[in-house]
Amino acid sequence: MTVVRGFAATVPDHTASRRGKEGDPVGPEQARGVMRAGAFSRRARRVVAVSTAALCGGFALPAAVAAAPAASSTTSPTNAATEAAGSQTLLAVRDHSARDLGAYGTANPIRLSIGLRPPHPAAEQKYLDALQDESSPDFHHYLSTAQWTARFGPSAAAQQKVVAWAKAAGITVTHLYPNRLVVDVTGTAGAVEHALGVQIENYRLGTQSFFANNANPVVPAALASIVGSISGLNDRQNMHPSSPTPHEPANRAYVAGPVVARGPHGAANGSRTKLRAATSARRAGPNITSDAYDPTDIYSSQAYDYTALSALGHCCNPLGNAASSPAQTSIAIATFGAQDMNDIAAFHTQYPYLAYNVQEVNIDGTPEFGDTEGTMDIEWSTATSNSFGANADTAKVYAYDAANFDDSTIIDQYNAMLNDNLARVFSTSWSCTEITGCPASMITQEHAIFDEMVGQGWTLVAASGDRGAYDDCATKSVSYPASDPDVVGAGGTQLTLNADSTYNSETAWSAGLPDCFGNDGGSGGGCSALFSAPAYQTNEPCGSGSRAVPDLSLNADWFNTPQNTYVEGMWYPNGGTSIVAPELAGFFAQENAYLLAEGSICGSGASACAPMGNANFPLYRDALLGAPHNPFYDITSGCNSNFIGTGYCAGTGDDLVTGWGSANMLQLAWGFNWRLLADAGKPTVAFSGAVPHVWYRTDEPLGITVADTGGGFPASGVAGFSAAWNTDPGDPTSAAAPGSGNSFYKGPEHVNTTSETLDLAFQLQGCNTLNVEAWDNMGYQSGDVTDGPLCFDSQAPLMSAPPSSALVKSSSITNGNVPVRIKWSAFDATSGVKSYRVDESVDGGAYTTVGRALRATSKVLSLPSGHSYRFRVRATDHAGNVGRYSIGKVFHVRLFEENKPAVAYTSGWTRVAQPGASGGFVRETTLAGRKATFTFSGVQVGFVTTTSPDNGEAKIMIDGRRAGVVDTDAPDAAAQMRFVETLPGAGPHTFVVDGLGTAGHPNVDVDAFVVIS
Repeated sequence: MTVVRGFAATVPDHTASRRGKEGDPVGPEQARGVMRAGAFSRRARRVVAVSTAALCGGFALPAAVAAAPAASSTTSPTNAATEAAGSQTLLAVRDHSARDLGAYGTANPIRLSIGLRPPHPAAEQKYLDALQDESSPDFHHYLSTAQWTARFGPSAAAQQKVVAWAKAAGITVTHLYPNRLVVDVTGTAGAVEHALGVQIENYRLGTQSFFANNANPVVPAALASIVGSISGLNDRQNMHPSSPTPHEPANRAYVAGPVVARGPHGAANGSRTKLRAATSARRAGPNITSDAYDPTDIYSSQAYDYTALSALGHCCNPLGNAASSPAQTSIAIATFGAQDMNDIAAFHTQYPYLAYNVQEVNIDGTPEFGDTEGTMDIEWSTATSNSFGANADTAKVYAYDAANFDDSTIIDQYNAMLNDNLARVFSTSWSCTEITGCPASMITQEHAIFDEMVGQGWTLVAASGDRGAYDDCATKSVSYPASDPDVVGAGGTQLTLNADSTYNSETAWSAGLPDCFGNDGGSGGGCSALFSAPAYQTNEPCGSGSRAVPDLSLNADWFNTPQNTYVEGMWYPNGGTSIVAPELAGFFAQENAYLLAEGSICGSGASACAPMGNANFPLYRDALLGAPHNPFYDITSGCNSNFIGTGYCAGTGDDLVTGWGSANMLQLAWGFNWRLLADAGKPTVAFSGAVPHVWYRTDEPLGITVADTGGGFPASGVAGFSAAWNTDPGDPTSAAAPGSGNSFYKGPEHVNTTSETLDLAFQLQGCNTLNVEAWDNMGYQSGDVTDGPLCFDSQAPLMSAPPSSALVKSSSITNGNVPVRIKWSAFDATSGVKSYRVDESVDGGAYTTVGRALRATSKVLSLPSGHSYRFRVRATDHAGNVGRYSIGKVFHVRLFEENKPAVAYTSGWTRVAQPGASGGFVRETTLAGRKATFTFSGVQVGFVTTTSPDNGEAKIMIDGRRAGVVDTDAPDAAAQMRFVETLPGAGPHTFVVDGLGTAGHPNVDVDAFVVIS
């Protein structure tokens, strides 16, 4: 691997940190000190060749020990000694830029952390790579502390040599760790000076006072291959929070108390009901607290969509671990100073939907109160890994509170997290600048601890810093530990929401105030000076092949778009990449919970899915762009230049300001699952119950069944499905920015559901097609699966016209029965009318059915004359709905034979017998002008006559008006109703038949008259 400016060539100076306690900048004297440090390192290498051991990502360990040119006067004369090059003196001390105030005091106690070298770095790295290789049998087969130590850790004999040496030197061993990476000791300054061949002095640089060693420490030659670092020989602060926190406790040189001890604990339950209420309030108006963003704003799909991820219900104790979340879904936060649990409780009071379960752990003594950085980290990591219910089910947060800022305390803090074995997600918002701010010994030992962490399944997150491309406020530089290849670097954006909390824009977080040291320099990012590009980071934005940071980003602009924190008894709008790191840690806790619920189906299908370990591997491999959904909101505008100088600008894809950009957390979780799980199959959708193309009028059930297929591997399971009528529920696979209105943002409508029964009665009337889209737990989709048309009609048809009666022209009168057409109409807007039923009442009697399942809208009935009739009709539609009866008017049917008194004739008419005639007789005439007059009352009249080839025409007059001509000439002889007339009123009326004496066949007959009244 390529080594990029490794420590073997240049020894970093932690005096030129980002700022001192009072924020003093790096001056020219310190810059000269950097040059002298390089000269010192080269001088040491002339004495003995120093080999470097390449670790993860091409990082070169600093030489832990190198032969001293000569034993100092304080070195034991009986032992050969070697100089501990990994624990250098401060540059400010070596180049005399710091003023020597005299001896520190031999009786003052000093804590040291002695770091032991990992003995098998090459094998260790090979194993770490295999852990993230899906094709490897070691994939996700993480080791326990005991297993790691046996395989890669320092030996018990090596640890014992260090212990024996410390005891012989009069230094007390205060703590030993199961992994044997660190031996903690405490001794007086005098004993430490004698043991390490140094003098410890008080110094002042600017306004900052500190103690430090005046020479490089030396250890016996027998420890040269064992001791990798000695931390704690100075108390100059080099770690700083990545937020504009109002207060941090003072750095005390020594704090009494055990190396690791439990501190206060706090817990409270949350409420999903109150979350829904708060979400509704958010939709109704702007942010509700101090004009800064609340958790519900960050949860929203208008920001990062934690809501949709949380709706899947895995956070954060899916297997029901007793009392609290298991280690896989718990978070360890590295911070300095103690928190006030009243602040955490007040945050909960404002946001009562949040559960919390927080345990403080004191490191190297009892810390002072006033750690506002840690308070913010706890509040927002809890907010983004919440059960919204029992505190035992939310992600438990362990706050490891360092009692001071000494390098030795930081080493103890990280190693205590690792060995306590209480969590698998690490977050810190504290950092120092590579090369100019981080001691070589600290990075050496932290990296060894981080390697073991990821070897045991930890996911590590660190803030990338708030000083843009100039982490030391002087030169282009990045912060550590975000630059470590084991760590996800958390960068910053500026997320702007509208007054109604909807998305407006998101850009890279750029410098605001002209104050680099005030942590308003923008998103930390750039190219590492220590680590070459790791194997996973193939899309390398650093032309030199260096490790690029950050990796992911979220809202961090504390000045323009802050988020709410409650610290030291008051609301404080805060931000910085310090707030991004714990929010991402909360996501990784949720993702571990998701993977824990999946079980052991990862890799080739037999590896445990949780914990996920180094998240950078799945994050960068194909950048998750091959996943069913692209989770990233690519930030393409904004730069991390600041008032120090020009930095880098965001662009398409991975960049040095925001990394991959921000993300939709539901889709990001699915993307990680897709990368880690073996499942290669898509979910299927099947239907049961209602049959397409069949009309239903009752609550016919419609069953939906979703199943996941593994494609030859264990299936990841159904994440849920969405259903819609007559439209595809949709499955957008990417989005340029946050928003709402589709499944990309809201996830499945029916969460974790494999079956559902819908009721057609609740759907629209008519024929509709059901569309279903299902997703598995990797985001694989079924596609739009349809069932239909499914037809539902619960509304009965309506009669649009009641039944009416009409005489039937050209019909025959037989035995006094009169053909009458009964006519009606009906309407059904949905399934349509299928049939009708017609009932008849005669002379006011009961109704009897005269027509059943009729398809036509009329029926001709032969009605005996001399009776009254009434008809009713009802319709049935194709779904089986039966309408109400529509009842017609009562009408009478009367038949008047040709010889009735109501018919008067002029001369020239003769009564003759006629076969087939009504009554057997007709009156006939062959003369023109002969008239038959029928006087009656009624609304319709029909003229019955006989036809034959010899018959002719007659003129018809009704009420004195010419109504028409009847032609009785026909090929066949018959008696028919040849003329029908509907009258405007009941009468009386006159109906006159006037023979026309047609030439050749003048005969006209009068058989009968029919009247409806």
